[in-house]
Amino acid sequence: MGSSNVYTTAGDLAKFDRALRNNVVLSRASQELAYTPFLLTTGDTAPGILSRPFPLTMD
Repeated sequence: MGSSNVYTTAGDLAKFDRALRNNVVLSRASQELAYTPFLLTTGDTAPGILSRPFPLTMD
């Protein structure tokens, strides 16, 4: 998922987490929508975009 050329630090991730929790990155309404499960065309329910951790790969 995403670019393989993205680098970050623990400090950057902490800043991002803080900004997300303080509704700086996304409004509270947008976060609620992102966490809301949605219906697939198959009729199954999928978790919201932010409902699980993003996949991490180690090269």
